[in-house]
Amino acid sequence: MNAEILSLGEKLTQERGERYGHPRDNWRRIGIKWQATLDLPHPIPPEIVGIMLLDIKTARLVETPDDPDSLDDIDGYAEAQRMLFR
Repeated sequence: MNAEILSLGEKLTQERGERYGHPRDNWRRIGIKWQATLDLPHPIPPEIVGIMLLDIKTARLVETPDDPDSLDDIDGYAEAQRMLFR
């Protein structure tokens, strides 16, 4: 796909994917780490990790609702969340 016609979220997930792998794999690893940190009986599933990452960014928007970093990251996390179900 031509990079010029990609949405911001698609561009961000493409760049992150080259560094961290597919969101499903990366978020699975995060879910396992959070399981250990929180002493949970099971890992947090990737689709819940995605929601939790979005929660972090939306919580930050309460303080700075026009912060471009948070808004851009929300676009990227939303696209990564979509990728889990394709």
